[in-house]
Amino acid sequence: MIIINHDTDSEKLRRQEMNYLAQQEEKLEQDDAEDDETDVDSLLFVCSEIRDKLIMTIDACLAQPTPREDIVEFYMNILHMHILQMLEQYWEQNAIALNAYQTLQLVDWNY
Repeated sequence: MIIINHDTDSEKLRRQEMNYLAQQEEKLEQDDAEDDETDVDSLLFVCSEIRDKLIMTIDACLAQPTPREDIVEFYMNILHMHILQMLEQYWEQNAIALNAYQTLQLVDWNY
């Protein structure tokens, strides 16, 4: 999600971001596959998409004539926490069933 205007209404920004995150979670649920490897791949794909959108948003905010560091901080806090919650929830539900390769995929993506 790229910020185009200079809207400083943080509640409006929060609603837009929550809608985006809900869409990503819905996409993850739709991608829910039968085998665990695909589940890990789907989770990491959605996390990567969120990360990529965050990078695009940060670039757009900092490219403004007056860099919007407040918006960068806002999005970083929200998206970072959301990614951590998604990973934590997946880990709590599937940690015991993961094989070594899947565990390495999760650890590697985090670093």
